[in-house]
Amino acid sequence: MSQVSGCRVTGVLGDQAVVTGVLDCGDRPAGWALPAAALNFDCLETDQWVNEGPGPDYQNFECSAF
Repeated sequence: MSQVSGCRVTGVLGDQAVVTGVLDCGDRPAGWALPAAALNFDCLETDQWVNEGPGPDYQNFECSAF
């Protein structure tokens, strides 16, 4: 979420069907805008599971824009 929005992710809400990100865009430059072209990402599954709070562990991914 932070890669495509330019904002810091402060929370993730939702469930398996719908995920909503809570973003803090206070530090984003005033002239920031999404590129005109569609963004594509190449993601790899890492060998770790993450749990940053209540709820089940989830698979971690590392993604890079191309």
